Amino acid sequence: MNRYVSKILCGFLLIFSVGFSIYDRNKDFFDKTPKISVIVPVYNTKDYLKQCLDSLVAQTLEDLEILVVDDGSTDGSTEIVREFSERYPGRLKAYFKDNAGQASARNYA
Repeated sequence: MNRYVSKILCGFLLIFSVGFSIYDRNKDFFDKTPKISVIVPVYNTKDYLKQCLDSLVAQTLEDLEILVVDDGSTDGSTEIVREFSERYPGRLKAYFKDNAGQASARNYA
């Protein structure tokens, strides 16, 4: 029994040390990665989109990224998304694709 426990502990320590090694080598990446990502799929939501995006960019959490995916809107939502992405370039990232549904837009982000 003790032999198995020691093997498990050795395996855990090896994984733990490899994890720290990966973190040390890629510290800049991990430090710059936002803690929270908000994905907003958009399809013909012109009437509500400004209020939604205003609310998101007004959040005080600094480690927040907003990913907006326009899924081929035809009602003017695209222009609103472009306007917000130009106004808040470090906070909001806009993506544009052909219409394929909400799940496709989320997966794209």
